[in-house]
Amino acid sequence: MDQIMELGEIRHLEYILETARDQLDKSEERCRNKQQEILEAKREQRENAVHQVGNLYSRDGFEELVALSQYANEIARQITDFEMEEQKSLRLKKVILAPYFARIDFQFEEEDVPEQIYIGRFTLTGDKAYDIKVYDWRSPIASVFYRYGLGDAAFHSPAGEVHGVVSLKRQYEIKDSQMEYYFDSEMEIMDEFLKQLLGQNASKSMHAIVETIQKDQDVIIRDMTNDLMMVQGAAGSGKTSVALHRAAFLMYQGLSKKLLANNILILSPNSLFEQYISRVLPELGEENVVTYIFEEIIENCTKKKKFQSYRAFLELTAESQDTSGVVEKSFEYKTSPGFVEIMKQYAARHRNTKSGKELYIRLLNNPQLDCPVFAYSRDNMSKKTILYEDALCICFLQLLLTGPGEECRTIKQVIIDEVQDYTPLHFEILKVLYPRANYTALGDINQSISRKVTMDFYDQISRILDRPKSLLVTLNKSFRCSRQILEFSAGFLENPANVESFCRDGVPPEIYKAETVNELDQFILREVETCLNGGYESIALICENQKAANELHKRLSKKLPEQMEISAVKDNGESPKSKVFTIPLYMAKGLEFDGVLIVNITDRQHLYIASTRALHRLNVFQL
Repeated sequence: MDQIMELGEIRHLEYILETARDQLDKSEERCRNKQQEILEAKREQRENAVHQVGNLYSRDGFEELVALSQYANEIARQITDFEMEEQKSLRLKKVILAPYFARIDFQFEEEDVPEQIYIGRFTLTGDKAYDIKVYDWRSPIASVFYRYGLGDAAFHSPAGEVHGVVSLKRQYEIKDSQMEYYFDSEMEIMDEFLKQLLGQNASKSMHAIVETIQKDQDVIIRDMTNDLMMVQGAAGSGKTSVALHRAAFLMYQGLSKKLLANNILILSPNSLFEQYISRVLPELGEENVVTYIFEEIIENCTKKKKFQSYRAFLELTAESQDTSGVVEKSFEYKTSPGFVEIMKQYAARHRNTKSGKELYIRLLNNPQLDCPVFAYSRDNMSKKTILYEDALCICFLQLLLTGPGEECRTIKQVIIDEVQDYTPLHFEILKVLYPRANYTALGDINQSISRKVTMDFYDQISRILDRPKSLLVTLNKSFRCSRQILEFSAGFLENPANVESFCRDGVPPEIYKAETVNELDQFILREVETCLNGGYESIALICENQKAANELHKRLSKKLPEQMEISAVKDNGESPKSKVFTIPLYMAKGLEFDGVLIVNITDRQHLYIASTRALHRLNVFQL
């Protein structure tokens, strides 16, 4: 780096840090003052409460009650003010650690000199609100950094489209208030910098990617035009990160006005996935966004807890010895558009029925509507635990009878990840449940775990949700896997998509065939040891289902060397308790691990899903 230029950047960083520290000192002082005000107000309320409560039955009791209520309202207001100031302090502390990660020099169309625009995760202003020292990555002008190289550029502002010229793009690595390095680039993101980040080991949670958002990802994140945004993304294309950054952007920018956290709902495939993504939105400055798994929606609608989970359904289909295939047939039929229409018509004719379960039982016993899978459902409805697809049907019928609760009408944006595992019935439920919401749906048709899905699936989503304006975007560049892993994974697909690798090289995967269980276990233990010696932080032994994962964990636990530890991941939302862990395929979906060992999975599509979980190293072990 040029020494004069470097000195200028260091001085600018010191100036920004001084500004942020000064604001933090003032914010923390306001916090202390507000805290003291709250304590004094509570003390005053206690001192006056005895007198006021004692007079409630007197002639002036009503006035005393009003005064008591006013005390409570004032304390509530002061607490809100304190919490807002406390959040500001927390943001400023994060700003001080890394105030910005990029700079563009942008000359506005009617200006003579370029303006230096610094971009970070949070806005930092001077004494005046319009004196912006650092722009939030979600601000309109920040889109120039992600979408343009040097030369002519434009961005959309509230006042209209703004044109100008980019004369410099610079990216910084700042950690703990210290500038480690910076570089200039004509590209949207410097490839070598991104390769360095992708080459790092995975943690137990997902991280924000604001520094490395690509142009096509930024288009999805900032879209404000479409009521339904659908994304078909290859494995490792950043779908989940894009979904979470889009949630943060929508809260910053708003649809027609700024969205609050409780106006956005994120649907996750399982509780482990919820935990995995839990750090991203707080890193982006947004807290308390509502996250659900679909079972929680069913429980809220039906007020019933005893029904089969989707995880249990997958376990049942994997272990079922029923050659008639009634388990799969029942699920496929009762979640299909045809049966949805039957339920709609049946509910319309029986609007006086109050219970969705009662109506569903009557439907199953209607001789005019009988079909082979109804007998299977009638038998199961008499048991304590209702089948997953039956619970979905009961949920839908209940919504048709009673409509959604008022709290559902406050949801303005629903973000759905792993959408390929949803059925038409899921979307019919969502349509009734959140009638005022726009939708962002992200998935990969090649990663459907329970059935075959084609691109027509997105047309089906669009027809069901019936939003005024919809768009389907394809992400075909994979950032997760090395080139060798990506090519190996594509070999499991019948019609592999044209997926572009980010050109990160690694070790080619291998397939190990064992003659005995003991030989299989020895192969696995040697590979685990290799991964640990390589410094990997997350080593996943992916099995077909929970039963197989538990059996493998039990066997290996008896054969482990003293220095090695292995845990078993279950669907309870807890992260792996060790670097090495067994995990069923359906819980590994959407996640990524440094090293992946695929154990006794034979289905080609399942092999594809499992193999694309690997960041750096992948091997397959078969008995």
